[in-house]
Amino acid sequence: MPEMNQAHIDRALTNMSVAYMQDESAYVADKVFPIIPVKRQSDVYYIYNTGDFLRDEAQVRGRIAESAGGDYDLETDVYHCKKHAFHKDVAPEDRINYDEPLDADKDAQIYVSQKMLIRREMEWASKFFKSGVWTREITGVAATPTDGQAVYWNLDTSDPIGDVTNEGIRMASLTGMKPNTLVLSPYVFNALKNHFDVLDRIKYTETGIVTTALLASLFEVSNVYVAWAVVNTGKKGATDDIGFIMGKNALLCYANPNP
Repeated sequence: MPEMNQAHIDRALTNMSVAYMQDESAYVADKVFPIIPVKRQSDVYYIYNTGDFLRDEAQVRGRIAESAGGDYDLETDVYHCKKHAFHKDVAPEDRINYDEPLDADKDAQIYVSQKMLIRREMEWASKFFKSGVWTREITGVAATPTDGQAVYWNLDTSDPIGDVTNEGIRMASLTGMKPNTLVLSPYVFNALKNHFDVLDRIKYTETGIVTTALLASLFEVSNVYVAWAVVNTGKKGATDDIGFIMGKNALLCYANPNP
């Protein structure tokens, strides 16, 4: 009788394989701000003067007198849509010779989709999650915060609820718009989930578990998004360097649902 290693040749399982594919729900680039369709790759858009709309200029109108009037200024800025692309070659021989459960076309489609989702998320992060983009930025410190600083939210001495709500009031006082969106990296989300102030506020809720919906209610915003997407910044052939795209940051903003 032949030995086992002579009677059996190892083959690939047809009902299982191992791969790391990020779910589309991990990405926030298409959720935070509405996507604006355009007809041309580049053009201009209008910017209304904020101060002109917020100034108190209406006056009492006398009988058959002309009402007080005014005007608002318009500025323009330019946009340019860059095209991004990526491909994976699939040869006819691949389709024929791949063993199950491998599927050359399906695998290539998933691979390319992942690349495009990561690029879009990286592009979004480079525009909205970096220094110098917003009028006001808050930096985390270990202790004794001054203006423009806050104690790290993973420390018991921090006040994340006060930090967010105070900045929301500041934003509304300067723009007339109350923030309605909070974007969190997973590190920040985890710090909030385990902060005693947050846990104390939600302990009598139905679930008693900190969710994005509960945080939205607590911070008085419409949406809380957690950016779970990761990226490998290591070069091919080198050691992988995988981490969250949004780092350890948070963004509080107003996102116009109907721009």
